[in-house]
Amino acid sequence: MRLVADEDENRPSAEELADIGDMVRMLGDAVLLARDLPSLERLDTVDVWALVSETVAQHKDSRLTLQAAKGCGPAFALADARALQRAIDILVTQALMSGSRTTVRLDHGTTALVVVVDDNGPGIPRACRESVFEARYYIETPPSQRASRSAELVAARQMVRAQGGDITISASPDGGARFTLKLPLTQANETALKAAS
Repeated sequence: MRLVADEDENRPSAEELADIGDMVRMLGDAVLLARDLPSLERLDTVDVWALVSETVAQHKDSRLTLQAAKGCGPAFALADARALQRAIDILVTQALMSGSRTTVRLDHGTTALVVVVDDNGPGIPRACRESVFEARYYIETPPSQRASRSAELVAARQMVRAQGGDITISASPDGGARFTLKLPLTQANETALKAAS
């Protein structure tokens, strides 16, 4: 009985266990962020609609739906298909981890195409929306005090920016977060769309 009592006294409290959990996750984030980003192998004309469709299909998740804007056919961007697919996959994975429903939409204007990923989770507070794309946020902020997102978002934005695009975060009409990925259309696609409008 004395041994059992000693063991109980030396057991970490729930608060201490939470702190250990935070430290382990922060170490995991630091390791993830220390890895080199995949270099852009080659920029080619990529059908982003086909790439998004393939990425969504790979998830095989009934909580995930894909929608295209009315009249949205193939949309081409100059990109590294592998890096762009990884960035889109990171956004979809983040949304699926946060909510019970995720919608991916593709649309384009005359100069840019847009991939929108909406979830119905808790969202990302306005004050954290830029921070989640910064490595120091994951290194300095314990997971229990930050928006429940992965450090992979840092890599996603860097990959998209290296291809001339960007990723931003806003509030989703579904109640959670909205990730918006924008890429410039290829010149040929842009010319055809301007002529049609």
